[in-house]
Amino acid sequence: MANLVQKKRTLQQSFKKNFQDILFCFIILLYPTVQFIIFYLGVNVNTILLSFEKYDGTKYIFAGFENFSVAFYNLFEVKEWGMAIGNSLVYLGVATVVGMTLSLLFSYYIYLKKPMAGFFKVMLFMPAVVSSIVLTTIYRSIVGDVYSEIVFKLTGEVVPGLMKGSHEAQKFVTFFYNVTFGFGTTVLLYSGAMSGTNESVMEYTDIDGANYTQKFFYVLLPMIFPTFITFMVMRFADTFMNQMNLLGICGDSAPYQVETIGYKLYTKTLKVNGNPAELPLLATYGLIFTMITIPVVFTVKHLLEKFGPNER
Repeated sequence: MANLVQKKRTLQQSFKKNFQDILFCFIILLYPTVQFIIFYLGVNVNTILLSFEKYDGTKYIFAGFENFSVAFYNLFEVKEWGMAIGNSLVYLGVATVVGMTLSLLFSYYIYLKKPMAGFFKVMLFMPAVVSSIVLTTIYRSIVGDVYSEIVFKLTGEVVPGLMKGSHEAQKFVTFFYNVTFGFGTTVLLYSGAMSGTNESVMEYTDIDGANYTQKFFYVLLPMIFPTFITFMVMRFADTFMNQMNLLGICGDSAPYQVETIGYKLYTKTLKVNGNPAELPLLATYGLIFTMITIPVVFTVKHLLEKFGPNER
């Protein structure tokens, strides 16, 4: 009898523990699951449906591929869309070549604990902490009024701010801001990945007489390459979504010569003003760029994993 009572008590305790574990997991997973259903599945399914519909004045009706024909015509024939695509691709190249290179360089410097390494780590991460609205407001003032005042004091010539100058100057100012203030997260994670590498391996390189360049390319980079792949995948996935902080720098009225696809779609959506007839075409643009981005991202990931350096 005592054994039966003990077994019953053990089963009850086990059931209670399992129930508590299940309840804990349910509570933890509930919030992200609801978010996924509403903001990912809901939004994306609705976007796909909208791209095959049009508004007849009272309701949405099936339109087949009509929106796609209009969207492809605009992308290939309308200068504004072609310029936006070009700017997005140029920014991808600049951010990849210049931004990633400088991020790795600064991270390596911090990892080596050279003079002022801690200062660089704090200052480079600071833009990720400060509100982007604050940063773009300060930057807009510097390249605007401050720039004009400096030029006037040096030359006596009255010139407009850089964002009111030529389109080439506007592009340079925009690219410079995004590259300069885009180090925060990448430097923090790269330096963290480097700090997590096996120190004994680096000590062996000192014994073998390897210089800093050899240590980086032949030892350290292969060890942190998975982190590099992650950032590259994110960079390519963000190609047609990144609005390059243009909303903070130029507001919603940037000249089309400096627009990116992300900025163009965002501002066009803002300016819909409750007109449901324009939403299906905007949804179509989003779907087209998603279909372009997905295979590119997987191809880049595959090539980096196949041909990139490894620890072996």
